[in-house]
Amino acid sequence: SAEMSATVMGRSLRAASRLSRMGGRRGYTQTLTEPTAWNQAPVVVTTLPNGVRVASKETFGEVASVGVYVNAGTRDATKESAGAAYLIEQLAQTGTAKRPKGKLEAEVESMGATLSVSAGREQTSYSMSVLKGDVKQGVDILSDLVTKPGLGQLAKEKEAILRSLEEKEMPTRQVMDDRLHACAWRDCSLSNSTVGPFEGIEAVSEAHLQAYMAANYTAENMVVVASGPVKHEELVKLAGAGFGGVKAGAPKAGADKPYFCGAEL
Repeated sequence: SAEMSATVMGRSLRAASRLSRMGGRRGYTQTLTEPTAWNQAPVVVTTLPNGVRVASKETFGEVASVGVYVNAGTRDATKESAGAAYLIEQLAQTGTAKRPKGKLEAEVESMGATLSVSAGREQTSYSMSVLKGDVKQGVDILSDLVTKPGLGQLAKEKEAILRSLEEKEMPTRQVMDDRLHACAWRDCSLSNSTVGPFEGIEAVSEAHLQAYMAANYTAENMVVVASGPVKHEELVKLAGAGFGGVKAGAPKAGADKPYFCGAEL
């Protein structure tokens, strides 16, 4: 499906993020082909001048999947900002300054589209399924959520978000996977929980969220993808308009390589 293709593209491109940084500040385009994928359009990738990558795979149909994948998740939080990725994920559903919650929901519904935001251990994804005539509007909505999130609503929404976190029942397999990471990688950030509880989340402030986004929501960490009846040249234009102003991040200091440390839960 178009949505599955977009997800696969996002994962492949995130894995190649280090190589893409070698392209300097000039935009460039490359084509990725899979030898076993006969009679399928190749994935075309363009890197914008600021480092944001744009990838598309054109297919036939009436529905397109568009998304933004950010190479940042719970493992990128510090001890002081534990739970920041989760809070940003939840705040995305409360709208932005341009699109308050009611307007955002009405706009998505009027398009007959679906919107999903998910924060994982190493990546955060923003994705939409839209009709082919609504790709431009979909990219605009995604760029609004990613580049202008409603962090100022944290004080208002925090109590409800934390209450929902406490009451939410997570799938057993997801909880087991989370706890196994905490056990196996207890001495590094790979052990950070993705499902909660997040130690100290009550003290996380808007300033913590701003610092987290400034450090991780940078141009080289973003991939804009689309799969479906979408022309690559058009997607590049839309991505340039929505994400061309995202700043590149400062080089990160080297970190210790994670290591496995067997223990008991």
